[in-house]
Amino acid sequence: MRIVRRVVILAGLAAVGLLVVLSVVGAFLGAERARAMFNSPPLVAFWLLLAGLLVAGLVAYGPLRRSPALAAVHLGTLLVVVGGILGSDAVHTLARRVFGVRKLSSGYMVIGEGEIGRELFDADGRLVGELPFALGLEAFRVEYYRLARPWRLGVDAPGPDATRRQAEIDWAVGRWSALPFTSARVKVLRYLPSARAVYEAGAGPRLEVVVSGQTVASVPAEAGRTVSLEGPVGTLRVLEVFANLQVCGGRAVDAPGHERAGGPAVKVEFRRPDGRRSVGFVFAGPAQPPGHGALAEGLELRYVVPRPSGAEADPASGLPAMQVLLEQGGLRLRSWLVAGPSSLPVSLRLDEFLGPPASGPTFRGAVGIDGGTYLVLFPPRGPVRECKSHLVVFDGGKVAAEKVVKDNDPLHYGGYHFYQCSWDDSGQRRTILFVKSDWGLWSVYAGFVLLCAGVFGLCWWGPVWQRLGRRRARGG
Repeated sequence: MRIVRRVVILAGLAAVGLLVVLSVVGAFLGAERARAMFNSPPLVAFWLLLAGLLVAGLVAYGPLRRSPALAAVHLGTLLVVVGGILGSDAVHTLARRVFGVRKLSSGYMVIGEGEIGRELFDADGRLVGELPFALGLEAFRVEYYRLARPWRLGVDAPGPDATRRQAEIDWAVGRWSALPFTSARVKVLRYLPSARAVYEAGAGPRLEVVVSGQTVASVPAEAGRTVSLEGPVGTLRVLEVFANLQVCGGRAVDAPGHERAGGPAVKVEFRRPDGRRSVGFVFAGPAQPPGHGALAEGLELRYVVPRPSGAEADPASGLPAMQVLLEQGGLRLRSWLVAGPSSLPVSLRLDEFLGPPASGPTFRGAVGIDGGTYLVLFPPRGPVRECKSHLVVFDGGKVAAEKVVKDNDPLHYGGYHFYQCSWDDSGQRRTILFVKSDWGLWSVYAGFVLLCAGVFGLCWWGPVWQRLGRRRARGG
């Protein structure tokens, strides 16, 4: 029996040593090559051998059973190895071939905003399989660290062949700079690092009601404001006001700082005398997205946000303001660009000053909702702080779950974990998720808990308990 115990101990130590070597080698191979190596047939046999040696050690080595801390370390290691085996590609392949279990071990999922998908791919883009449910991306957002630097100045203008073009301006207070894509020039007169907007007396966001091309009412855009109309007959009521509207999970929310949200908007209700009601959103800007701002035939709504007449220093705002002077052919334009609470880029439309573009269709550009030319004040972009994906699970034709997934905070549903992996911001905004089966996961979690408890007992609790015992033996 002593020889058996010695063989088990030596074989177990050798296996652990080999595991260390394999781990070091895998670290230099990269994620995909290391995964292929650890799931290869020789390594599958090694994992089974290691698990068997750990079980044999518990049976054959008496001190392991008599020491709770040693037993916890040993059992924890065994549970981690078993959990890794259960979650491996080999076990999933075996379950599919022998038992007909159609579960995927892992893969990548690429979904664009507003899209729904269920296909998984490997790292080379090959189709792995499909999930038994669908996953949709309601919204995607990348957050950046703020830099303690002045905001940047640039131009967003129409380009040839229905494109947009952007260029940054190297500005300094008091210096003239060329205005890209135009014959004009611009000078920054003042830059306030922390400021708030100043408006003319009585100025503020307003909701304008237009019937048959005529403005029949204009009221402050404040929640609870109502307007009685005669044609069409009914009552118009402002329900909510949004600094930067975004729709998440079918709900309208304010999303300060989200670069791809809808911008300032109001939610309004039109109630007819017979009790019928219509609810819609009206966005700020010279044009409305299709289907918005029309709650009844002949009724048009406009959300008008006034430009500030100036700015003043405000240490509490943390947002800048810039006064600019533009000059072209003897004409001059002086204006303010003041950042709002949403921290979004601030734009000044220049078409009236520069003249309309010679040609080019109208469409939504990077800043405006038409084909105009804009002077843009935008924040400096630091390193990526975090990316978030608002995921919605559709199972059986219904919404079964939803969650905002971010780094180290995955969505768990249907036996899979969905981890935020990366994103693709070229053209359509898409998130890249890593999908992993949860087989063996709880075994791994339990194993790490036992390992930590065992190490704690060996390194701290055991020595302290022995010291207290010696003190009691001495009568201390």
